[in-house]
Amino acid sequence: MNPQSLNADAVMQAVRQGYVPDSWRVYHGRVGWQVRQMLGGLLILLLGFSAAVYLLLNPDVAFVPGAAGDNIPIDAGPFTVARTVDFAVLALFLLVGFVISVASASRLPTIRGQTLVLMPAGFVLNLKKPTAYAYGAMQALNARNHRGTISFNITPVGNARRQLLRLDGRFGNAKQIATQILMARNEWQRAHAAVPSPQSPQSPQSPTTGSAR
Repeated sequence: MNPQSLNADAVMQAVRQGYVPDSWRVYHGRVGWQVRQMLGGLLILLLGFSAAVYLLLNPDVAFVPGAAGDNIPIDAGPFTVARTVDFAVLALFLLVGFVISVASASRLPTIRGQTLVLMPAGFVLNLKKPTAYAYGAMQALNARNHRGTISFNITPVGNARRQLLRLDGRFGNAKQIATQILMARNEWQRAHAAVPSPQSPQSPQSPTTGSAR
């Protein structure tokens, strides 16, 4: 088998038929994680709606930064600007909450069909369609942890464009899964050390914490 390629469709067919070798690790999307995403969106929507109703029922109130606890009257001009900004921010809250809740609800029926398969030679990620990531096709693989979401920066062999892959909590603890991927790639590099590679093997390490790039 070409070390720089994996057959994503064949891997997914094997998983669906229950033919999973002991060396594979299969993770299915978690309904609970998707429900939490939906509830988070609904919470944002509820908070934004409640704040908007409060402002509408109290036309003499505005959320003015730095004015909390002060009894100093606010000029009509700045007050109007503050009210306008308040409603603009709340409209953004409502939009974000609506998008998150609707998108999460729409993905609920398909979340169990989303699959991540870890193998000694790479991994296959199936969200909308299966995509294979072979370790032999990677010149470098780096990962960063940003608030529980792992961002993989993949440098392919040759002059191909870098790939950015995000792994969230839908399959479980993203940091632990990412660590398994990094360790598996290191094992693959050691096993193929006799074959010239664009990059020397690196020691496995957990994803570093920092802003996703």
